[in-house]
Amino acid sequence: MTGLFPQVPLDDPALDRYEQVHALDKDVPSTNMAIMIAQQALAAGHPENPDAATQALTGPAASAGIQTTLKPYFDTAINHDTVAEEHSAEAVEFAQDSLNIAQQRSDLPEEPVQLSHGPSRTRGQVQTSHDECLVQAAQRESRGDFEHHATQPGLAIRLLIVPVLAVIEVFLLIWPVTNASWADPKSVAYAVGLVAMFLVGNELLPKWTGITTREAREADHATKELTQVSISAGQGGDRDKGRQAAGQVDERHTAHTKRRRTAFRAGLGIVLMIYAAVMFTRVVRLAEGLNWPLPLVLLAAALITVFTAGAPIVLAWWWSRGNKLGDQLREYGAITDESRMLALQLGDHSREQARASGAAVQEAQRHLDLGEQAIYDGEHVVYVGMQKAAAILGQKSVLLPNPENLHSPGRAIRDGAAENLRRAASILTEAQRILDADPFPDSHAPNPWELRIEPRHALPNQANIHPSQLSILHVEDTTALRRWRDPRLLGVVLGVVVLAVLAAALIMLS
Repeated sequence: MTGLFPQVPLDDPALDRYEQVHALDKDVPSTNMAIMIAQQALAAGHPENPDAATQALTGPAASAGIQTTLKPYFDTAINHDTVAEEHSAEAVEFAQDSLNIAQQRSDLPEEPVQLSHGPSRTRGQVQTSHDECLVQAAQRESRGDFEHHATQPGLAIRLLIVPVLAVIEVFLLIWPVTNASWADPKSVAYAVGLVAMFLVGNELLPKWTGITTREAREADHATKELTQVSISAGQGGDRDKGRQAAGQVDERHTAHTKRRRTAFRAGLGIVLMIYAAVMFTRVVRLAEGLNWPLPLVLLAAALITVFTAGAPIVLAWWWSRGNKLGDQLREYGAITDESRMLALQLGDHSREQARASGAAVQEAQRHLDLGEQAIYDGEHVVYVGMQKAAAILGQKSVLLPNPENLHSPGRAIRDGAAENLRRAASILTEAQRILDADPFPDSHAPNPWELRIEPRHALPNQANIHPSQLSILHVEDTTALRRWRDPRLLGVVLGVVVLAVLAAALIMLS
């Protein structure tokens, strides 16, 4: 007994009672507290003084014993409160990051992007324009016009055609008829220069022939459409709108694009005519050395000429395909896809921060619970100690200190942690509200093919076609010709072939 409670002398008259109450649960803190209170009562005259026990149990003596007993438990609770406050601060920080990222995601539609043709628009405006283009595309497709799906030749196709043509032109047509030699550096430099020249020519001449053809077609369509709009508006009684539409018709621009188209077509035609004639003659001369029959020689020369001279024509036709609607659809669609991907990534990042905040909240709450448990354990010890003190002093009931004698220690750190947890919850609620709104909802443009049964032959669903959304040109044009059936293109190809054959014949006769 004396080892556990050194403050108890061996001649203490209540030693037996101390041992009896301690034997109940062997709990040192509660017994120590009871002994402190009992000693105060004994010092005040207990049991001779009937009021000594009551004063000790309800006065400052009991309050001091309670505070002393609670101190280690309170220190433990404060330590847990401190850790909880740190985790709660992290929870607020993660929650604020989640809210900032969610707000950044919500602001994506207002973020400016640079378009290829110059102007800067916001991502939201680009998606709106993309939806409008989808509506126009749906109306055009409903009438059989799929020109906006056409694309220009890609890099792989051009790398497959252009270098091969350049090598054939240099080493089959030019190199053999010169006195060039691989041992001569000048000859090698000459060959390299020719290859580079033909690479540039075979790439740029068909490209600009196709582009100018497309520009002329677009300008012609725009002129016809604006003219029709002005006529329709004037006939409808709105002359101001008619004049406004007619004023947008730029005949000089249309004529300029036609002149450019004619110049590049003529240049490509002349170049291909000369090239075809030289190629035809060269193949005939090579084939004659093999002693082939004349019809087979002419057939071989014609086929090789058509394949080699036809490749630039195909490239020029390929570059002429498509229209501005297709360009806009692809560019707007790419930007919209990028915007949605950014929104998805930001949303995932915001939710990751929210999950990190939730984990910090759980950890903070766990330490707050541990602090509360420590206080609860201390209070339990205090209650047991008061019971033991009452038993030592022979009281029939357990008395507690008066409120004015109790001074409950403050837990400002715990209050700060609790406030942080409330802030984190409020911030996360706001972040989730922002995340619930999709900044880039899916388009609701009508799909004219949505309900048709036969994918290739059935007519479009007319319920998805609104006349106010139709272009003037595409209302009237119900049978769009495929580009490869265009009689003008076939005429150009046939004319080049005929001229090439005639030129080759003249060269052979000479």
